[in-house]
Amino acid sequence: MIKEFAESAKGLTKNPLGIIGLFIVLVYGFACLVLALSGKNLQPDERQPLIWFLVLFPICILVAFFRLVTNHHKKLYAPSDYRDERLFFSPQSDKRRTQIREQEVRQIESQEAETAGCEVTSRPAPSLRASYADAERLALLALEQEIGKPFQKYVDVKTHNRIEPFDGVLVTDKEAHLIEVKYFTRPTFKREFLEAVIHRASGFIWNKTMDEKEDRETIILWLALVVGFDKAALPAFQNKVEESVSSELFDVRLRFYHIEELRQKYG
Repeated sequence: MIKEFAESAKGLTKNPLGIIGLFIVLVYGFACLVLALSGKNLQPDERQPLIWFLVLFPICILVAFFRLVTNHHKKLYAPSDYRDERLFFSPQSDKRRTQIREQEVRQIESQEAETAGCEVTSRPAPSLRASYADAERLALLALEQEIGKPFQKYVDVKTHNRIEPFDGVLVTDKEAHLIEVKYFTRPTFKREFLEAVIHRASGFIWNKTMDEKEDRETIILWLALVVGFDKAALPAFQNKVEESVSSELFDVRLRFYHIEELRQKYG
């Protein structure tokens, strides 16, 4: 009996949620044990606090768990609770997502300014930020429909002591899908702008050696490029991107969308 309990307790100590559950079971169990074995020997004023504890403790735990799960649910799990603990990811906060999007919008504005030969404004135009957010939302809907499985959106991926943001992640038994969306308002781009995404994704080749190709989990990078310029310029832009973006380490799948077509299809 004790051996079985010890094995069960060992399993519960793998994550914060299990440790909390084990603590609750032990505290409540000891209280019940004391009352059951010594209840007859206790005076009424000694027995009453134990009874009140047994009555109120589950209610307090319920309230505490409600607040914990509502406000701090991201901190309750260990990497081993996920499908593959070597690829541990967590949702981004609204503040972090806003910061990342602002940085990407600034990159787009910088490219536009360089192409047009003008200075970068102090803050991106609200219309550009709104279009970028719209492009991300609609492209993720289109990719989710193509992949055929729902994926987690706007996450931080943690592995090998690195933390990288991605617009979407889907992990299956043998595949890790990393999803990134970029928005372009002109049919020009800097090669390093897209190569930076390839570099981030290349950090998640997590095998013991690079020679074990037959055992390597398949990593698929979905790079969705949403454009807002004239559709007539899209084929030439697509050819330039396809010639510039590739990786020998994993599968890069390029998808091109025009933002107006996405709006018509997904609203």
